[in-house]
Amino acid sequence: MSDVTFTPGCPRHGIRVTHDEKTADFVICFECFQVMVYVAGEKEQRFLITDSPASVFNQTLQNSNIPLARESEKKK
Repeated sequence: MSDVTFTPGCPRHGIRVTHDEKTADFVICFECFQVMVYVAGEKEQRFLITDSPASVFNQTLQNSNIPLARESEKKK
């Protein structure tokens, strides 16, 4: 699998999951349409996504009073 570089200011979302003393981080980029998966800090895999869940992520952030990036910042 080739190494992937995210665009500047990207990724914007992440999910950390811990189970049976193992931690997995899902680093999500809706601009690059991909997720990088790290287990115990080591890159395990990546997979492609669509932007369809982006509005749910953004709404969750807004409901938690976390500001979203402005459109001009996203394009840099």
